[in-house]
Amino acid sequence: MRTHHSHILATYAATALVALLTACSNETFTNQVEVPRTGKLITITATSGTPGDAGTRTVLKDGSNMQTGGVITVGWKAGNADNPTDPANLADAFEVFYGTSQHATFTIDPTTVTEGVKAADFSGTVADGASGTGKAFYPAAKACKQDGSKATTFNECVFNMTGQVQRGAYSTAHLSDYDYKTADITNIANAAIESISFESQVAIFKFVVTMPGGETPTSITLRTTNDDIVLKQSADGGTTFQEKSNELSLQLLNPVAEGGTATYSTFTAYMAVLPFTVNGATFEIEIATAARMKYSFTATTPTRAEGEKTFAAGKVYDIVLNDANLGSPIPIPVMYNGITAATAPTEGTGADKDHPYLIETPAHLAYFFANCGDKKHYKLMTDMDIIANGKEVTIDGTPQTTTQWSAINVIKGSFDGNNKTLGGSLENVPNSPANSFALFYNSEATISNLTLAFNIKIDMTYNTSFYSSYSISGICRNNDFGIITNCTNNSHISITNAASTDVYFGGICRENGKIIGGEFSGTIINCVSNCTVTVTEGGSVSPVLCGYFGGICERNSGTITGCYNYSHLSVSKTGTSMTYIGGICGSNRGTIASCTNFGKISGTNNAASGSPVRVGGICGTIDAGDFMSSGGTMYCCTNSSTGIISVAGTGTGTCGGLVGYWYDTTNWAAKIYKCCLSASAQPANWIGARASGDGNLGLDGLTPCEGHTH
Repeated sequence: MRTHHSHILATYAATALVALLTACSNETFTNQVEVPRTGKLITITATSGTPGDAGTRTVLKDGSNMQTGGVITVGWKAGNADNPTDPANLADAFEVFYGTSQHATFTIDPTTVTEGVKAADFSGTVADGASGTGKAFYPAAKACKQDGSKATTFNECVFNMTGQVQRGAYSTAHLSDYDYKTADITNIANAAIESISFESQVAIFKFVVTMPGGETPTSITLRTTNDDIVLKQSADGGTTFQEKSNELSLQLLNPVAEGGTATYSTFTAYMAVLPFTVNGATFEIEIATAARMKYSFTATTPTRAEGEKTFAAGKVYDIVLNDANLGSPIPIPVMYNGITAATAPTEGTGADKDHPYLIETPAHLAYFFANCGDKKHYKLMTDMDIIANGKEVTIDGTPQTTTQWSAINVIKGSFDGNNKTLGGSLENVPNSPANSFALFYNSEATISNLTLAFNIKIDMTYNTSFYSSYSISGICRNNDFGIITNCTNNSHISITNAASTDVYFGGICRENGKIIGGEFSGTIINCVSNCTVTVTEGGSVSPVLCGYFGGICERNSGTITGCYNYSHLSVSKTGTSMTYIGGICGSNRGTIASCTNFGKISGTNNAASGSPVRVGGICGTIDAGDFMSSGGTMYCCTNSSTGIISVAGTGTGTCGGLVGYWYDTTNWAAKIYKCCLSASAQPANWIGARASGDGNLGLDGLTPCEGHTH
């Protein structure tokens, strides 16, 4: 994927681009409780589209073809406690910008949401004496700058279309994070503003895909010949900032067929795009499948009047794909570990992020793994598989055996996954390195826009002779000084013969960050964990001695922002040491902001004596810190209605909707503020237990999720 940026204002020319999917970080994270907001409470009646059903905000009046297009409307939503399996379960809110750099979040009054009525009331607090015009931005959680921090002015807000993921049967739930809408406010001074009218800023592609029997789509990519597709742009219409590319992808996780027979299955997928014009007669649609095949379709560009966008805001465009127009599938390229010879990329210099080496073949990928510690810059140009399982394959008629996977020692520089997927089959090399399994061992790089979809098998029989513990993670074992952004782990992980072993798991990394001079290093932004993990001894489910488990990371001493966990973690321990299990991380000593857990997190303590199990929706434990650093911080995090947290067993344990156990001291107390639990989340208590101190010390602004956005 090619990209280019347009910076109109010189003050933005050096701004770093760090994408953030569904939530913003605060301008600066501190361990101080926020000062309660003061000012004037006002109510705004906001008009949108016809409210949707219980499972989605977005209502699409489909068009019959790409030429005419249908209409997009978005109905306001007051929360979704009655549908606990819906990922889009938070209430609506929008951000209002006024004055020079003032802003406030307006949250919905659920009593004013009525089926068939286009308007609902929202309330928020603005500064005393506020007056003049303003701008409203929906959704509030996406009112972010280019670097992912909270915007303070409307023109700083960026529409970001990257990182779209459609999950399961909820084909339109993800669109609520991408159907950007804006509205004008004539006078912010009024205590009650009778009406503002939102306008959609995006278009929607509706793909109806009929696949051959047994085939399941895993991604859909829209591709143009030129850099026509707008990935990101400032809310002022792209005047301040715009980034274009020749492609945009939608990931499909566990899609559900809507119909079919033994010979075909039909799926529906939705992709949001910013309005754009195709500068060419055709454009391409590519579909990748779970069978690691790719289908492509070349579409004719619709004709438009001069000056009109090919795909306009507020429209939905139907694209029907089937065996009549998809053509023959092409296998995804494969790098055979230990067999594929490394060849240096021929495109790019690797000198900087604007001129990366382009990884276009398996031989280029092998070169990257052999040289990624050289502080160069790389970009993945296509989906690829890695076969590293120690099994025999036949290549060009010759039987050969791949080598098992050993984590690459260190990566430096940058690696742009370009919204591509690395998949395949990996099995572990015994005891290497340091009894850890990950793509990379240490990361000091910026790793972005990468999806992992491996089948991983780890046999502990080979690993307990030298070590009594084992760690499993996705991108890297240690993210000491690196930045990981917009990455997803969809891998299936099987651990066998695990008796008498300490196990550590993190969906993105094992340990994020180090504390250096009282400051945190290591950053994870806008990442998703959707792994399945099984641990067995022989043919039965096996308990572990102890360990740390987290959907995103096992231990955090850095910063984690805007991440989602969908992985279900169920851990049974027999050892006497402590075990921490959390939807985002097992143990937090750094900062976690704007993260959401959708996974079921459970712990069972079968030890007759020793330390308990600590289970939390966000963290198993939050640390108080010491003389080297302040305690851990959680800001604006959510445990959703699907995030059921539990603890069981004959031994002791604690569980909480947010944190399983809180270590505090009066000197270095941790902080939790502006977090929420969904109304039907289990358990309803915020904290499982605290070590000492005031029961409310460090807690501020904790609420049920109704009227609150993450």
